[in-house]
Amino acid sequence: MKRLAPLALLASLALSAGLAGACNLMNPCPTVAYAAGSIHSVTVAVAESVLARPHVAGPLRACFRLTPQPSYEMIDRPDAEVALAERLAADPSIVAVVGHTRSRGSLAAAPVYARAGMPQIVPGATSSELRGVGPWTFVLSPTDSAEAAYLAGMVDSLRARRAMLLYSGEPYGEGLAAALRSDLARRHIRVVDEVRLGTGADVVTLVEAALRRHPADVLLLLVDYSQAATIARTVVPIAPHIRMIAADGSDYPAGLRHIAGAAAESLWVVTLWRPDTTDSDTRDFFTRFRQVAGRDPTSQEALGFDALLYARAAITAVGPDRRAIRAWLAGPGGATPPAGHVTTTTLHDGPPPSFGVLRIGPPAATSP
Repeated sequence: MKRLAPLALLASLALSAGLAGACNLMNPCPTVAYAAGSIHSVTVAVAESVLARPHVAGPLRACFRLTPQPSYEMIDRPDAEVALAERLAADPSIVAVVGHTRSRGSLAAAPVYARAGMPQIVPGATSSELRGVGPWTFVLSPTDSAEAAYLAGMVDSLRARRAMLLYSGEPYGEGLAAALRSDLARRHIRVVDEVRLGTGADVVTLVEAALRRHPADVLLLLVDYSQAATIARTVVPIAPHIRMIAADGSDYPAGLRHIAGAAAESLWVVTLWRPDTTDSDTRDFFTRFRQVAGRDPTSQEALGFDALLYARAAITAVGPDRRAIRAWLAGPGGATPPAGHVTTTTLHDGPPPSFGVLRIGPPAATSP
C-alpha cells in the first residue's frame, strides 16, 4: 500500500511574550495548520513575508514552518483528508486549520474538526454543503450556486443555445452541475448531454463519444485543472470551434499549459477573484508572490492568504483558544475583511462575489 505523504505545510503563528510567554517545549507556539494543497503551498511563504514585517506584525511574530509536500495524487482523497484531519485535531498546539483544498476533502474533514472543537476555515471550496456542516466550519469562497449563475450568464452572452456539461463525480462538480441545469433552463439554453467523470475515468474516450453523439455550441467543464487540460487537448484537434468554459477548479494556468500545451489557449477559465490592482495591499501581495513563486497568484492562493489573515486576526483578538477563535469568526470578526486582505469575500457571505475570466496566453518567449 502506498505510503501517504505528510501535510503540505504548517503555518504557525506565534504569540509574543506579552500574550503567551516565550515559545518552548513546555509552552508551544499556537499553530494554524495550512492544509490547502501542494500547488498552493507558496501561499504560506508569501504570508510569512507579509506578516513578518514589523509594521504589520503587531503583537504577533510569524514563525512559519514548512514540511514536505504531498504528491498531487493525494489531493482530494477522502481517506487521506480524514487521516490528516485526525492528526491535526489531536495536536493541542494547533488552534485552527485553513483547508482543505477541494469540496470533497473539506466535507470529509469537517466532522473530525467539529468533534475536536477545531475551527476550520475553507478558503477555496465552493460546495453549498459546506455551509451546513456545522458551526466549526467557515467558508471564504462564493457558493457553487453563485458560480453557476455566472457561468450560465457567460453561455448566454455567447448566444450559445446548446451546452454540454462535463463534471467531476464528487461534491464540487455535482453541486455545480445541479445548479447549472436550472440556471441554463431559465435562459432557454438546452443541455444536450452530460458526462460524469468519476475517479479513474477515461476522459479522452468519454469526451470523444459525447462529441459524436450530440453537437454542442459550448462545453462547460466543471472539473479540476488536469481533467480540463485533458479535455482541451482532446477537443481542439477534432472540434476546434467549440467554446470551452472551465469553472474555478481549473484555475491553475501552469498546470493547464503543462498538460494541454497550446490547446490550453482555447479555454476560458472562471476565477473566484478579480484583483483590484489599485489597492496597495493587493499590489504588495502580487509583488511578493512573484518574488517567491515567479508567477502571478491564483484565486485559490489569494483566498488561502486571506484565510490565514483571518486566523491571525482571531488569535490577535482572543488568544490561542479554539473555542474563543470560533466565536470570534462566527461574530463580527468574521464579517469584516482582515487588515491586509486582497479579496473582498468574508466568512459571512458578505459582498457579492467578484468572478473573473482567465485566458491562457501563449508561452513566454525564451532567449536564444
